[in-house]
Amino acid sequence: MPSTAPSFAPRDGFVLHNAQHSLITHGVARRLFCDSADALATQAASVLHGLSQPVPEHPQAPGLLVGGLPFRRDAACHLFQPARQLTQAQAQALLTPGYANTPAQEGLQWQLQAQPSRTAYAQAVARAVQQLHSPSSPDTTLQKVVLARSLLAESNQPIALLPLLQRLRHDASSTTYLLPLPVDANHPPAHLIGASPELLLARHGRQIASHPLAGSVRRHPDASTDAAQVQAMQDSAKEQHEHRLVVEAIADLLAPLCRHLHVPTQPGLHATASMWHLGTRIEGELREPDALDRSSSLALAALLHPTPAVCGTPRDRAYPLIDTLEPVARGFFTGAVGWCDSQGNGAWYVAIRCAQVQGHTARLFAGAGIVADSIPAQEAAETRAKFNAMLHSLDLQPTVAALERDTDL
Repeated sequence: MPSTAPSFAPRDGFVLHNAQHSLITHGVARRLFCDSADALATQAASVLHGLSQPVPEHPQAPGLLVGGLPFRRDAACHLFQPARQLTQAQAQALLTPGYANTPAQEGLQWQLQAQPSRTAYAQAVARAVQQLHSPSSPDTTLQKVVLARSLLAESNQPIALLPLLQRLRHDASSTTYLLPLPVDANHPPAHLIGASPELLLARHGRQIASHPLAGSVRRHPDASTDAAQVQAMQDSAKEQHEHRLVVEAIADLLAPLCRHLHVPTQPGLHATASMWHLGTRIEGELREPDALDRSSSLALAALLHPTPAVCGTPRDRAYPLIDTLEPVARGFFTGAVGWCDSQGNGAWYVAIRCAQVQGHTARLFAGAGIVADSIPAQEAAETRAKFNAMLHSLDLQPTVAALERDTDL
């Protein structure tokens, strides 16, 4: 074991790891904010001011806020100052397979249930498409809604988090994350764990960036088939329209806060281990970087979240339809996970490609963006493809292979 390797108990551990940077913290020095994201949008400066206050019980507490925003803007955030932060060397050691002789879990037996089934999900998409075709005034017309479904995986053993983190980090195109979730007393610890390919907002000094993804296709092992699928996605008017709705919404919110904002006219490609996405990197320079109430990474994340990439547009039309059509509450899935320091610098990632892990269970989530010309069966197939990142990391391939004959998964 490397001499720099620390002890680490995942119960209160927070992780953000990508090819550029690793942030791993341990423990909670104090809760900083547990009100709604709507309230956070006006209170970010006062929340960050709390980082300047000493914590006598935790003298090593770093001047950082870490945590997550839930999908619902009226639900409680989970933002806290950690008790300590690991060094970069310690973080790299912790996430290296074999750290402290961490074994892969063996002998796991799984039961897997789709909630809803693929057929039921396709039916929900069809109902959403009907709503998208319903006439309304131009200002209130629903243009897009994102519908999610889940897979409930139950194991005969408690699910170990550290080996799961070590497997997730292998996809260098994504940011691996671990977010401890608030739970009721006498309940097992719960965590949201995943590998997100999507940057909601990053800020360093005056510079900000967002990299929304919308428009997806499953990667294919045959190179020529894969290339043809990617070209078809790029040529698709439906995929381009879905993507443009997200980019325009983010740009409209950021533009008043920026001296300059660069928004490419055409999306590029972003590849993960299992998916291709259309992506647009938006970059800007803030007008007032010292105004933490509106220019900190925390305030900007609260402003943007949730984008049309994970909710829909307009937001107030998409939320009620999601409540009607999704049988399982999302919680922090399609929320945001990230950090912010006292100067307002930080980074927030969209909480996708993930599972909520608690004891013996892992609830996997996936969603798809629905527009007026969406085809229900294709959207259902897209969600199935998006489950792969977590299915592979949980080593559920044998179970999935046995179940693939059931086309309703």
